[in-house]
Amino acid sequence: MSKIMILSFAEDEEDVYKGVLNIIENMSCFERYNNLENRTNIHMGALNLDMIKRIVAVNNEEIELTNMEFEILSLLANNPGRVFSKEQILQSCLERTLLW
Repeated sequence: MSKIMILSFAEDEEDVYKGVLNIIENMSCFERYNNLENRTNIHMGALNLDMIKRIVAVNNEEIELTNMEFEILSLLANNPGRVFSKEQILQSCLERTLLW
C-alpha cells in the first residue's frame, strides 16, 4: 500500500480533505484508483475492458482476444499493482476459462 504525506497550511480540516480529493481525482498517477469503482467497464489509459460483453479496445479499436488472454488481462486490470506468479495466473484464469 502506498503512503501519501500531505503538508498543508489550511486551518480547516475540510479544506485539506477537499484538496486531497481534488488531487486524487485529477492526477494521472491515481487514474487506476479512480476507475476501480465500476468493475463492468475498466478504463486504464487507452485500454478499455467491457467485462460483461468481454470486449477489449485500445484507442477505441476493438481487439480480439482468446478466452485465456481475456481472463489474464481481466485479472491484471482488476488487481492493479499486484504481482502474480505464473502459477497463480494459470490457476486463476484456467478455472474461469473452462467455464466459457
